[in-house]
Amino acid sequence: MSRSNTVFVPVEAKLRAPSVTDALVLRGTIVDRLLESVDTPLVLVTAPAGSGKTIVVTQWDREDVRPFAWVTLDPGDNDAVVLARYVVLALQRVEPVDPSNLSLLRDDIRIAGVDLAQLGRFVASEPAPFVLVLDGAEALTSRPSLAVVSTIVDHLPAGSQVAILARRPPTLDWNRLRAKRRLVDIDANQLRFSMVEARALMADAGLHLEPDEVQTLVDKTEGWAAGLYLASMSLSASAVQRRSIDTFFGGEARVASYLREELLAPLDPDDQTFLIRASILDQLSGPLLDATLGTQDSDARLQRLAATNSMLLVRTDREGRWFRLHRLFADALSSELNRQEPQLVAQLHSAASKWLEDYGDAAQAIKHAIAAHQISRAARLIWSEVPFLLATGRTSAVENWLESFTSREVAGHARLALTAAWCAIQRGHSVDHWVAAASRGLYEAERKGEADSVTGAIALLRAQLARNGAMQMGADAQLAGRLLPPDDLWLCHAGLLEAASLLLTDSVDEALVRLQSVEHMAETLGLDLPRAQAMAQRALVLIMRNGWPTARALVDEAAALIRDADLGNSPPAMPVLALVALISAQSGDHQEALTVGRHVLSTIAVAADLAAWSGAQCRYVLARTQLILGDAAAARMLLSEATSLLGDVPDASWLHEAVNQTWRQTEKLPLGLGAGASALTTAELRVLQYLPTHLSFEQIGRELFVSRNTVKTQAIAAYRKLGVSSRSEAVERAQMLGLVNPPTQ
Repeated sequence: MSRSNTVFVPVEAKLRAPSVTDALVLRGTIVDRLLESVDTPLVLVTAPAGSGKTIVVTQWDREDVRPFAWVTLDPGDNDAVVLARYVVLALQRVEPVDPSNLSLLRDDIRIAGVDLAQLGRFVASEPAPFVLVLDGAEALTSRPSLAVVSTIVDHLPAGSQVAILARRPPTLDWNRLRAKRRLVDIDANQLRFSMVEARALMADAGLHLEPDEVQTLVDKTEGWAAGLYLASMSLSASAVQRRSIDTFFGGEARVASYLREELLAPLDPDDQTFLIRASILDQLSGPLLDATLGTQDSDARLQRLAATNSMLLVRTDREGRWFRLHRLFADALSSELNRQEPQLVAQLHSAASKWLEDYGDAAQAIKHAIAAHQISRAARLIWSEVPFLLATGRTSAVENWLESFTSREVAGHARLALTAAWCAIQRGHSVDHWVAAASRGLYEAERKGEADSVTGAIALLRAQLARNGAMQMGADAQLAGRLLPPDDLWLCHAGLLEAASLLLTDSVDEALVRLQSVEHMAETLGLDLPRAQAMAQRALVLIMRNGWPTARALVDEAAALIRDADLGNSPPAMPVLALVALISAQSGDHQEALTVGRHVLSTIAVAADLAAWSGAQCRYVLARTQLILGDAAAARMLLSEATSLLGDVPDASWLHEAVNQTWRQTEKLPLGLGAGASALTTAELRVLQYLPTHLSFEQIGRELFVSRNTVKTQAIAAYRKLGVSSRSEAVERAQMLGLVNPPTQ
């Protein structure tokens, strides 16, 4: 069959140069590089669909003084004769040549008869430098057609270039070309839009966005030209632009349709299914995918797909074993999975979670367990991370996991209830509800040792609350130590509470040995809070034995741990900060002592379920601080509160004696004149926290479970000690003194 129609009917489409309107923004840096590459014969621009390959070369065309000959290819052009004809026609349009060279266009030429030497002479005979653009060159796979390309490159006249635009590079000798510096390489990473370019694109679409809004879109699209263009279309059609920016994702109909047609459809069905199912994963590796998808060739498939689709699959490690999907593509594939195989989603998440747990990636294992709705399993995995995250000040990360469940689910599963309890302790909230829930909650009873582990965790929570005295706290901590698995991070906290029990019951030397052991364990495990707490208990013993220099070093180090972990507002950290106040007072830094002391007292005043012994200890330390500062009235008030709390811990003989001894010292001092702000009671401080609000005394009383008259009496007492006569003045003075936080701006 004659191919003359194939050559000449679509010639305008094949040989057209893209219009200037195709170029949405000027890709200045890349274009400058291309303009400077005039002595390099071959330019290779490879990137997936929609990356802006044609836009960049169109801009280059506009800026370059040389003529550009464009040939747009498709799979039907994978033929040496057809390709040679298009090249000759394109170059003939740039600069007519000797008609004798047009014999290459004869209809009777067959593939075997293409005269490459004649083609080379034709290319070399062009009288002026030019740029030949082969757009869509991934269509060229046959040896004869690739030989045509090589011939053209090898016979280019000086100052001329061939630009190959392709989704994946055709099979030429790229290493040889690179070695001889005959190649300029531009890939998908270089084509990603910058903030400036993305903003220009949005402005071209009539959208004038703030820098943070543009950055959001650049992050979501990863600078992908088509993604940004589709985002601009979506935003232009949106009545609520800001919300659209926040919610723009790959599953949006317009975006998903483009991704399916341009990026997914060209793949074979097996690869499509592979990527669709893989979309549940944030990170991809061969072994993980084999376990998740039940396959055996995932690594080889990943390597192949990554080599040909560099934008869709992005390498995340140097070895090339881990990848991730482009964010928009992952969104679109996930939507496709939910549409095609919704019944498979939970199964895939479950398999992924099991592999990731064995691999040691707890955060991802938790994410997939939650997605699989395996609540007991997710609860166990979350619980294993809680001690480290809470000890390093990342309570919010744990709370985010808890928000993935309903309140009923949290209360119904032992480890979730335990997690909620410890988060509440960290925030100073009530834990009674969670303690009761943990005792009757579900767990993975079929797992070996799980029943003992849950029982041990509940015992540890009882030890933390210490509602039955110091000795029982130690017994509960010991029980937890026996029942928890040997690699459980909670063992460090169990050791801390057991050591605290020994100290409180006057086994001081044994307690010091245990505390040092806890410090070393916590340091090894990276658990900042229990390490700082153990240091604080040791420092307190040293202070009582007049070992101030060593105590100061311990407190400084403990305070640094609390500060670095951002735990300065957490009630469990207050024993450390109370000692900071005492050390500051002893060192002569009275302002620091007052500031930190007020912060500690304000924090523990409103903290629910702070162990009685810990609250008493903090007040004892602050009383000693006030004695150094010369405020005997404040010291007496704090000692009175400490004594009251110790009524719940009658067997804490060591702390009882310390408080009594300080009482005896205080009684020798005169009260002096006005007690001042430092003598505010816990109850008065608690009321003070509510004064900046719009709540009435009656409403404050309901919040605190006391009568209106009680609130009024405590408020008036606070006014007197602050030296003011009204609520507004009290708020102003309390904020100045650091007793309550100033309003948020």
